[in-house]
Amino acid sequence: MDLLMFVYGTLRKDARGQVLSPLCRGWVFKRYGSVPGELYDFGAYPGAVPSASVDARILGELYELPDPATMLPLIDEYEGCGEGDSLPQEFERALVEVDAEDGSVARAWIYWYRLRPVVGRRVASGDYLQRYRSGPWTRYESVPSAPEDDQPQSDRDRDREQGPQAPRHPSAPETGRDSELEDHVRRRRDQDDLPAG
Repeated sequence: MDLLMFVYGTLRKDARGQVLSPLCRGWVFKRYGSVPGELYDFGAYPGAVPSASVDARILGELYELPDPATMLPLIDEYEGCGEGDSLPQEFERALVEVDAEDGSVARAWIYWYRLRPVVGRRVASGDYLQRYRSGPWTRYESVPSAPEDDQPQSDRDRDREQGPQAPRHPSAPETGRDSELEDHVRRRRDQDDLPAG
C-alpha cells in the first residue's frame, strides 16, 4: 500500500474552499486519525508541532493520493517547502505514524511547522475545525509548550496588550520594525491567494 497523506488544517475536507478543491482533486478519503503533537492557529492557517506528551494530539484525516510522485511536489509547493522556496521554510514534510479511528496505525506524510519561536493560538482540542473555541494567543519560545510563566515579562505584557506578533518568515527583512514584518507575512500568506496548512 502507498503511503497516505495526513492533513490537519485547511486541506481537511470540511475546511477547504473552492480554491483548494482542484489541489485535492482525486484524493481518496480513508479515515480519521490523530498524531502526537500540538496544533497552533496562525490566523490564515494552522501549524502542527511534534510533541512527546501523551495528552497532546492533533486530529486530522488520512487520504490516498492519486499519483504521489506528481502530487507530493505540488503539495510541497503549496506548503511553501518546494524545491524553489527559500530556506528556512515554515513547513517540512515528514513521515509519521497515525493512530486511525478504527484502531489501526498508518504511515503517512505530514507537514510539520518548524519555525521557532511558535507564535499563535494553541488549539487545545487539536482539532482545527474547533479552533475558535481555543484560548488566548500565546507565544512559546520552545516546544513542547512552555508554561506562560516561562516567557520574559516584556513578551507576556506585550502579547496581552497588543496580541501576538506575526511570525517572521525566513525571507522577511530583519529590520525589527513590526509593520514591515507584518506586511511581509501578509504578502507571504497571500502570494497565491491560497491559505497554507
